[in-house]
Amino acid sequence: MYGNPYIENESFPAGGGLDKRCDYNEQALHAYDTLGNFCDIEDYLDKEGFECEVDDFPFMQKWSKGNTLIVFEDYMDGLWGYLYTDLIRTKKA
Repeated sequence: MYGNPYIENESFPAGGGLDKRCDYNEQALHAYDTLGNFCDIEDYLDKEGFECEVDDFPFMQKWSKGNTLIVFEDYMDGLWGYLYTDLIRTKKA
C-alpha cells in the first residue's frame, strides 16, 4: 500500500501479500484500496466475473477467477483488515 514494497508481518494490508503468479492482483488491489466498502467490493468482483467461494462476513470472503484466489479477512469499521492472493493451480491433462 502507498507504493511501498510488501514486508511480511509489517505491511498493511497484512496477510500473505500478493502472489506474483496470479493474473488478477490488479483487481484485488483495486477492490481493497479504491472501493473499501464490502458491498462495493462484492458488486465489483461479481461484475468482473469472480465467484464468491467463501462468504463468512465479517470474518472472511474468498473470491476466485482463473488462477487467482482473493482473500479478504477481518472486516471492521468499514474496511477489510487483510488482503492476500493465492495461486490456484489447475491440473493439466
